[in-house]
Amino acid sequence: MNSYQNSFGYAIAQLQVNGIPVQATEDITLPVQVTNATGITMINTSAQPPAVSASAPIVIKKGSYWGYTKISVVAGTNGWITTPWGTEGQWDVGLNTKGYAISPVVQIATTPGPLLNDHTASLDLLPMLATGQDELIGVVHLENDSAVVPGPPVIANSDLKIEIDSSDTKTLSVDPVTMDRGTGSALVFGKIASTIPAQPSLHVITIAPQTVPQTYSTTITSISSKSYALVADPLLPTLLTDSEFPLALYMTKDGMPNYFTNDMTSIISPQDILQTESKTIHQGDSIVLINSKSLKVGSSTISISAEDFATSLPIQSLSSKPTSITIDYADKILSNFKNAFSIQLLDSNGNPVFLEDDMQFKLVSSDPTILSVPETIVIKKGNYYSLFDAESSQSGTTELAVLTSDLPLAKFNIVSTSLTPAATITSSDYVDPNTVFIATVNAMYQGVPLSGMKVDWSVTGATIQNKDSLTDKDGNAKISLLAQDPKTISVVATVSGAAFGATPVSKTINVNQPLGSAIGSNTIPNSTPFSLFGVNPMFVIIPVAAAAAGGIIILKKKNMLDGITEKISIMEKISGIKDRITQLREK
Repeated sequence: MNSYQNSFGYAIAQLQVNGIPVQATEDITLPVQVTNATGITMINTSAQPPAVSASAPIVIKKGSYWGYTKISVVAGTNGWITTPWGTEGQWDVGLNTKGYAISPVVQIATTPGPLLNDHTASLDLLPMLATGQDELIGVVHLENDSAVVPGPPVIANSDLKIEIDSSDTKTLSVDPVTMDRGTGSALVFGKIASTIPAQPSLHVITIAPQTVPQTYSTTITSISSKSYALVADPLLPTLLTDSEFPLALYMTKDGMPNYFTNDMTSIISPQDILQTESKTIHQGDSIVLINSKSLKVGSSTISISAEDFATSLPIQSLSSKPTSITIDYADKILSNFKNAFSIQLLDSNGNPVFLEDDMQFKLVSSDPTILSVPETIVIKKGNYYSLFDAESSQSGTTELAVLTSDLPLAKFNIVSTSLTPAATITSSDYVDPNTVFIATVNAMYQGVPLSGMKVDWSVTGATIQNKDSLTDKDGNAKISLLAQDPKTISVVATVSGAAFGATPVSKTINVNQPLGSAIGSNTIPNSTPFSLFGVNPMFVIIPVAAAAAGGIIILKKKNMLDGITEKISIMEKISGIKDRITQLREK
């Protein structure tokens, strides 16, 4: 850099992988540090402006691969190293950022060069990427070509027009370059095609006296068409004819989403199937949404192209004319609760249909106790469904009929269920006639007592003295009864309330019978009869120990004991009975 007067050069940074430029997926800010490479004097150690400094950080924009900033030198900056043309200062220029590998520092020199002059422009080319856009391709400066040893850059004595011709302007077209008076360098921009058939050469001509054309070879890297692809997505699984939907366009690289590499305009055909807005895609865009409208019913394939990229997209557009009605609701309809239902209009493919006008539906339940619904429901214009509440009073199955104009009658079987509590009745299993006793019903659900449940009692064979109509905090309800039936009493308790359906539970209670009726009975059991000396006894009780010692025998059969006693002695009776019992055992 010539420090004859205040002047500047450029620091340029590129994002590269293995020496090849790549486009950034985010803005990258690179602070520039300039330090004294000789170690003699440090920069920024006093309040005076630094001799050499960067005007701003370098920023590589998202979608680009390069950035630059100006490096300024203060007039009269002295040098410390002797060269054939004088002394020069050595300076290190480095970058700083996080998340990226940084190349080593680059050393530059400053020296008080010759006076203003016009000499041949020298072009320093950069690696280039075929993006189809205007890119920074290099920088030019004026060299002191009259010296025996090439000297430091020369500051322009006048405004110089520098022409850079390309051997293939379709591949690389360079913009005109002007180097203003008092400056020693200028940036060079050119438009690079997206495909590179060959590497063009550049010829640099300085429109000034005593200049010689210079020829340079370029290095342009193509973006692999195999690694990049254009993708289109309608974002909706189902499309309705004559309705708008967003169509998304984006790029992928090696199968992963990527930014657009350059500005381009999308072309979608045929237009009689899909109508889309005209939209320009800009370099660095990630996803572009295009408002689209399907115009044709059925399955079709559309073609989408943007610059050198193309793709196709199969779409299926369905009719918006309604052909059927559907009712949707929860898997379980609970009694004693409001249940949300939805009614929809579908086309022949089972897809929703938006209404152009309000449509009214009539609802009829075959059993309103199982399902109670509104008489009419309206789907508003622009919608394809409506919601309504249905109530169920008890469990069971009912038929819901839905009728509207221009559509066939629709019927739906609705099943309502209820929660069932665990109910039990506890009381004595036996009670005496004409006595008062207590029966208790207990209601629980999954081990938790149900309080406040309604209890309806039904009793046969007893008179209700007092009863509870609701369960207490422990889930109990009691009833007081007076036994009246001579044999059995039946108690039925029906528990209901909240979301629980009516749950009946019952118990049968036996009434104790008087002993006198059993003793006075002369009913003979149905068994093989035997006679004792011609007499059939009703029962014989023989305590074993007493019989062995000559115990007492009790015989009773039609008051004939006295007659038997008169015929045999007491010991003969015992002996006969023993023999008879032995015979019976043997049988």
